[in-house]
Amino acid sequence: MRTVKEILSRCKCSAEVLFLAAILVIGYFVFSATASGQEPQGEVEWVAEIAKSLPFAEVEVRLPNGRRCDIVWGGYACEADWAEGLKPFEGIGQALHYSDWLDLKPAVLLLVRKESEAAISDCKLTCKLHGIELWVFDTRTGKWLTGKPSMTFEYTHAETKKRE
Repeated sequence: MRTVKEILSRCKCSAEVLFLAAILVIGYFVFSATASGQEPQGEVEWVAEIAKSLPFAEVEVRLPNGRRCDIVWGGYACEADWAEGLKPFEGIGQALHYSDWLDLKPAVLLLVRKESEAAISDCKLTCKLHGIELWVFDTRTGKWLTGKPSMTFEYTHAETKKRE
């Protein structure tokens, strides 16, 4: 069996063939992932999916310092992380950072994909002590464990103050 390098070395237009092959492979994976109706797998996919259920939510909002806030919604700057290991606590720090830059209230969205009761409990305590909103979503069942977040007042991201 020939290697890809051998095949390309015999081809007069190797760059074009390689480019077309790459486009076909990428297209196949993109089409198969969207056409199959599979549930989101990664954090970014879950954040995008959850944000669809939150009216007027903005995803991946770029801050003046170049960082990106996962979700801006309902007066909250929200960091989403898996409810595993130290990720919830990293999320708390990031939520505080984003809320400071965007002049919004901090929120943490924990995504549960396996048993995480200890991590959730510890994060809940820390969030309560520091006035951080905590939302917990179970990716296995597609249900909110803390109740779906609700917007309690008028809010549009365009009206937020940003640091200069």
